[in-house]
Amino acid sequence: GADLPWKSHYAGTLSYTMMRQNDAFTPESTGAYPALVPASSLNGAINTLLSNNIITTKITPELTSKLSYRYYNFNNDTPELVIPRWTSYDQSNAAGTEGSIRSLSMAYIKQNAGADLNWRPSREWNLGAAYGFERYDWTRADADVTNENSGKVYADWKPDDWLTVRSSGYYGNRRYDNYNYNAF
Repeated sequence: GADLPWKSHYAGTLSYTMMRQNDAFTPESTGAYPALVPASSLNGAINTLLSNNIITTKITPELTSKLSYRYYNFNNDTPELVIPRWTSYDQSNAAGTEGSIRSLSMAYIKQNAGADLNWRPSREWNLGAAYGFERYDWTRADADVTNENSGKVYADWKPDDWLTVRSSGYYGNRRYDNYNYNAF
């Protein structure tokens, strides 16, 4: 965090994570005929990156603004595997052969941006309005991109310590760019 000019404050977080799964498959874990398993391990490789940023500004003693931006990248570099034939076991332990199975290495980037104005004209009243934007960029999902715009208004009234009245209204609208189950 850092104090900024114009009675503003910045708070941010940056995080990076690496996840790996490269233990060897066992025949029981895949249910496949050992000769047909295309790899000896999942070779799972997922990396995530998170950046969260918030700037809060005290415009007047009664009016505060908040701007936020969040970036999250779920990068899945796990190779996709096709097991052409596998064996399943039901509750009676009877074996049956099934068709092929394909793993999907789904990944996405999620971005959020928001703006919020909060007005406290007195100790009893708290009024505000907010706008939010959310975007997903998908890999191996039904749609390639989804975008959502949302708005919210709210009011709190607290005339005494034992009574609080709250009211809010919210609207959100999510849309996709391209929807194609077979292509994506």
